[in-house]
Amino acid sequence: MKKLLFAIIATLLICGVAQAESYIADQKTVAWNPVTTNADGVALPEGADIRYRVYIMNSATSEISEATTDPIVETQYTITFIAEGKFYFGIKAIRYIGGADSIESDIAWSNDPARCIGGEPIDVSHYIAPSMVTGLMVP
Repeated sequence: MKKLLFAIIATLLICGVAQAESYIADQKTVAWNPVTTNADGVALPEGADIRYRVYIMNSATSEISEATTDPIVETQYTITFIAEGKFYFGIKAIRYIGGADSIESDIAWSNDPARCIGGEPIDVSHYIAPSMVTGLMVP
């Protein structure tokens, strides 16, 4: 009996660690650590102009759209979800050199545990509530 109880608890702990963080919302503020190094690990020069683009990806269709219209300097952004579904968010870092030329990183997606704090993927689901009931009565 003790072995069975231990096996159940161990299974629950393992499954719990592998679970993604899920949120249901029509808007969600996402945040990330500022980029401080180049892709080779060398520190960025002092005063480097780093900006970010925010993306969303529909988990069912893998359709990607940009949430930001222009690159932003902040390390958080509030995404407004218009379509229904389950979504991941992604962030791309852009380094501007001389004000015009730029170099971009790959997109870091929230479904990649290696990119998420705590090693758990993150998703946001947005579903529109059904309309209110009408025709109330006492039969």
